[in-house]
Amino acid sequence: MKNSLKSFLAWYESIHELKVGYSTTNEKDSHRAATRELFIASMPFLRRLPLSKISNVLDVGLGYGFHCEYFASKGLETTGISSHVTEELEIAARTAGYTVQKMDMHFLCLPDGNFDLVWSHHSLEHSFSPLLALREWYRVLKPEGYLAVSVPPHKHDIVSGHFNVGWSIGQLMYLLGICGYDLKSSYFIEDGYNVRALVKRPLTPIDSSGLSWMINLEKHFPESLRSQMKNSQRSLGKLYFNGALKKVTEDTCIEKCEMFDAASKRRCLQMIKCILKKTLGV
Repeated sequence: MKNSLKSFLAWYESIHELKVGYSTTNEKDSHRAATRELFIASMPFLRRLPLSKISNVLDVGLGYGFHCEYFASKGLETTGISSHVTEELEIAARTAGYTVQKMDMHFLCLPDGNFDLVWSHHSLEHSFSPLLALREWYRVLKPEGYLAVSVPPHKHDIVSGHFNVGWSIGQLMYLLGICGYDLKSSYFIEDGYNVRALVKRPLTPIDSSGLSWMINLEKHFPESLRSQMKNSQRSLGKLYFNGALKKVTEDTCIEKCEMFDAASKRRCLQMIKCILKKTLGV
């Protein structure tokens, strides 16, 4: 098994070889511009972080370093890791006051229980094994430390390096629960091109025995979601739920179909009126 893993990792590194790395200065780089837009869109989520309880941060997949710069500007000891680290990125990191290291997200050369916050912004979709990555991030978190993760929603477009075609809140919650994170005091939201979660590593580890089966995992879900569980004798897990959710907190669980707010209704009615006027003259 050791040789097989070594061979796989060598192959995995080779398929990720990138001759043109992340440029921190090229303002005309369209990928950099898109990443900056995602950074700006993450501001409401960043403001939800309990920074008063956080002294150090690990940014998994720092990209161009936008979030590392943000955390460093808040006075937090910040480490960013990536499989693509350029000299330009290292210079930018020193200037902004954070550390950058070349490292694989699945195998972190970092001590156990070291970070108050692990931040993963659009990196988990690049994982060949999300469970392996999530457990490794769990390992380096302090007990009661926070994991903040953002991934793209389900889509049909195939994007380079995305080994998962997208996420729902339900799917992300299920994987985080299996990996032992505290779901009861969690926060989940789908926000544009982002499915976001803020969870904690519990002070006392959760018993992992049979945890992938919903019948065993169900008790760890927020109460607001447990009430929506349905029985299924056709499943070995006995229970299931609709993962197409818009927002889940400890006391709130909102399905997508219920997120048709007043403004959206007004716009829809205006469109219907325009169509009727053009087609029927009413």
